Amino acid sequence: MNKLFVYGTLRSSRIQSVIPGVAPYMKKMGMGYVKAKLFDLGEYPGAVNAEKPDKVFGEIIEISPDKLKFVLNALDEYEEINKNPSKSLFQRRMTIVNTDNGKRIKAWIYWYNKEVNGFKEIKSGIYKKRKITTAA
Repeated sequence: MNKLFVYGTLRSSRIQSVIPGVAPYMKKMGMGYVKAKLFDLGEYPGAVNAEKPDKVFGEIIEISPDKLKFVLNALDEYEEINKNPSKSLFQRRMTIVNTDNGKRIKAWIYWYNKEVNGFKEIKSGIYKKRKITTAA
């Protein structure tokens, strides 16, 4: 499967700045949402499965089939995937994504793999990077 659902730092507007080596092999197909809850973890968001989910909005990305393993390995490293799942910051799993044209597709997603207690839920389901301000 070469589809990926992204909702934060891996979005098409940011991928070039975070992992420039994979950006040429990732193409935005459209928008969609997953049923989950989204949390502001500081420098990045985290989507988690929830008993009473909301909608988490993001992009559906198509990865070049001939570069799939390369791209997923690079993304797994960026998302701190560990061979021991309990130590991983995120877990890459297949999920159902509802597309903006009403279809449902399967795509990879990076679920946050730690506790979200103490973090602010993003009720809108849309992550917006905070602006960094400096004192004058």
